[in-house]
Amino acid sequence: MEKVKAERTEECDLRRDYLNTAFTDLIMEFQGKLNDLQQASLFGESNDEERGRMEKRIRELMSRKAERLKELMLKLTANLPDVLTGALVVPSPGSRAEQEGEELSRGDAHAAG
Repeated sequence: MEKVKAERTEECDLRRDYLNTAFTDLIMEFQGKLNDLQQASLFGESNDEERGRMEKRIRELMSRKAERLKELMLKLTANLPDVLTGALVVPSPGSRAEQEGEELSRGDAHAAG
């Protein structure tokens, strides 16, 4: 059971890392574009509206990232296996002797018949 839990934990970590990396890369890309717009405005280019849209988009992505990570953690922790009990099922020592006795008595009946 520990092996299953360890594998599940590793899978959860991979999903969380992927989601985090994907959003972080996208946010960094937009921040780079925003920096370019801010530099252009320093040189006199009027791009206030575009910069505002870009800043809004970055805030939205950051918010979505936090929401998605929270949702993912809820889903992943809900799917972790819980061990309620364990059992080992083996035939009783007497059952084998009973089966052999039945086979012998059937064999005797066929021989007599």
